[in-house]
Parts: sequence; C-alpha cells; structure tokens
Amino acid sequence: FYFFVMVIGTGYYSAIGASRDLLDGFHDVNVRIEKSNESLIGLISNHNSEGMKLYDTIEKHKLALICDDSPYASQMSKKEILENYCSFNGAPFNKGNQDIAGQYFVWSEHGIELEQNLKRLRKSYVSALGENHPHLIENVEYINFSSYDPSGPEIPWISALCEHLPLIAVLPKLSSIQNQILHCELAMQK
Repeated sequence: FYFFVMVIGTGYYSAIGASRDLLDGFHDVNVRIEKSNESLIGLISNHNSEGMKLYDTIEKHKLALICDDSPYASQMSKKEILENYCSFNGAPFNKGNQDIAGQYFVWSEHGIELEQNLKRLRKSYVSALGENHPHLIENVEYINFSSYDPSGPEIPWISALCEHLPLIAVLPKLSSIQNQILHCELAMQK
C-alpha cells in the first residue's frame, strides 16, 4: 500500500493506490452503513419528503457509479446492477477505480445538483431541528485540508467527496449522507 499526496499552488491533488484488503475494508464499512439505513428507512412515515427524495437520488448516484454510469443503468433494477457489476460479496468490480466518481460528480451536473440539494435540505433541517442536532447533514462548503496551515488551499466539498479516491471509498461517504438524512427525517417525525 502506498499513499501519495501533493499540493500544487492552490489546487489539491491526491492519488491513492490501495491494497485489495483496504478496498474490502471500505466495502465492509459501506455494508454496515447500508444495513443501518435499511433498518432506519422502515421507521420513516413520509417517504415523499424532500429528504427522502434526495435519499433516493443519492441511491441512484451510487448505482450509477457501480455500473460506470452505464446508459443501461436506468433500465436495470438495483438487484440487476448488483448482480451484473459486483462480485459475490457485493463489492463493485470497479471498486479501485479512482476516476469514475470524480468524472461522474465533478465533470458533470451531478455534483452541482447534489451540492445544491444538500445545502437546501440542510437549511430546512437547521430551521426545524437547530444547528446543533447531532445527526445534521454535514456542511457542504469549501474544505481546508491543511490542519497545520488554516490559510491553506480550500477545495470544493464535492471534490473532497470523490476526486482521486477509489470508488469503494466514495460509496460509504454517500451512504453516510443518506444515514444523516434518515436520522433528520426521524427527528422531524417526533
């Protein structure tokens, strides 16, 4: 396993070459988050809320990533995608691909749309639940990765989410956002 990070000017670039065991570890984390999501989703009474619509949109993004954004994905069920594009344990065949998530989110409208929808949803959750709610969706603003230099370069949230990371590292991040949405939806039901 090797890890390489290089900062150029005000831009951020990283590359990660990961062992199969590390990639499988990300898959295991994603499986656990998705199991949590499955148990929580059954407790949601309003599946037509803006939060649940965004939850479903994120699920579609995850499936599109798994099948390399195949034009046939929209015609396939989740089960079919998982059967055709994943191994026996459910890990995507393209789990180590470091380009697909960045291309899908950063170089298309998907990332801008996701960011805008998360900002809008977060704002509605803050007004209903307060800024200090423990499961509030993370703030999707610029991120400073330089802990030793707070004036260091900031990068867009969507880039931090997915650029130059193996696909299997991006999926748990998306599942975690879905988990935050479910917790906020449950809190709003009370």
